[in-house]
Amino acid sequence: MQQNESLASVEARISICETLSAWADCLDRNEYDRLAEVWDEDCVWSTFESQEDHDMDRPAMRGANRRESILKLGKLLSRIGQTHHLIANQRISLDGDTARVECLVRTFHAPKPDGPQGFWESLSRMYVTLARKDRWRITRQDYVVLIGLGSMDIFRKNTPRT
Repeated sequence: MQQNESLASVEARISICETLSAWADCLDRNEYDRLAEVWDEDCVWSTFESQEDHDMDRPAMRGANRRESILKLGKLLSRIGQTHHLIANQRISLDGDTARVECLVRTFHAPKPDGPQGFWESLSRMYVTLARKDRWRITRQDYVVLIGLGSMDIFRKNTPRT
């Protein structure tokens, strides 16, 4: 019985890592509607500009549910070119059909060819809560920027390259 429990735990951890990878793939392919495959309908997504802001619950941006989160994140990322999200050091805590993950994310954001010059790269910590329903789905996702490199100007709308 102990061996079966261990196998179930390994399977859950692999599925959770696949869910996080699917989230990154949706962003990197600009397929924001596919986030419905990884975010629960009531998922709360937030981004914070520092760990202090996260600790004080002062998000720079927040979506109160999946629909709102997809719209806000899609609008923000549609202003830039390619992105590349690398997820590492996943620390997964399982509790039945609920899981908590703390991981590191390195993200590179390139400008659109006709947008402002430069780039934005962030080294971030992500806090994720998931629930197993039909599959593992994200119910809460807090993205906390620890270090930012480059310029956030590439996210500004209607800023032509000079």
